[in-house]
Amino acid sequence: MDEMVRDYWEEVGVKVAVKVEQRNFFATRINANDAEVMTWFMGVSSEFSLHRYPLLFRPAWAMGNGTPWLTWWNTKGEQGEEPPEEIKKLFEACAELTATFSGSEEYMRWGKEVLTMNVTNLDILGTVGMAPSPSIVKNGLRNIPEEGINGASDYSNYAPYQADTWFWKK
Repeated sequence: MDEMVRDYWEEVGVKVAVKVEQRNFFATRINANDAEVMTWFMGVSSEFSLHRYPLLFRPAWAMGNGTPWLTWWNTKGEQGEEPPEEIKKLFEACAELTATFSGSEEYMRWGKEVLTMNVTNLDILGTVGMAPSPSIVKNGLRNIPEEGINGASDYSNYAPYQADTWFWKK
């Protein structure tokens, strides 16, 4: 994926050097706010993820980019670095989104606002959306939906399907 993005950017005149790092080095650089751009799989292109993981849509965008801004927000300006106005508005919109009832008109309005800000400001550049993500289920496991969303890169994508109601056929 990194090479694909590099090739696209170089076609429009942006010089890119791809540097693959082990995760512990990567995390150290991100937490030190020492990375300009990064790539990461997200697997979060669904409404479920927007509500469950709003941190993916505002600093530090799940991986640490913008950590000084997040520190500023979390400490009410006592520490960190004051972000630009558009980032402050993004923090506020994410806070409003998570404080509203999922599915309500207000929730939909805040969700659209958060996504619009991310697209407008180019905070996150998606390359693939809603890619197929099959799940393999062992024979005998019942009450599993045959179709649905895979809205997260962890097992929480099954949360809407009430795994506590699954059972094994004897």
